[in-house]
Amino acid sequence: MQYQLPIRKINRSDLSVVRPSMLEDKNYDTYFSAFVEDVKDLDCVTKVTHNGCDLIITIEKESSSEQLFEAVKVLLNSAYIDKLIANSGFTKLA
Repeated sequence: MQYQLPIRKINRSDLSVVRPSMLEDKNYDTYFSAFVEDVKDLDCVTKVTHNGCDLIITIEKESSSEQLFEAVKVLLNSAYIDKLIANSGFTKLA
């Protein structure tokens, strides 16, 4: 099973009480690469590639999809809350 997840940097309209600051442009690639590595390290993930800012995440079993969704949500809402944001949700690829 493959899922696509578009990621982007935080912009001014994303700022809030829980996300009070933005990442400097020069650091985006570093944090994006670190996020890709963190997703690769998830137990349910077998492969991660990216096309620009779109992650293509492969998992072995459909039953692991909820585990993937929750784990990525936790990553984005903790370590990357002031750095990256999902542009939209996961899209299942054929």
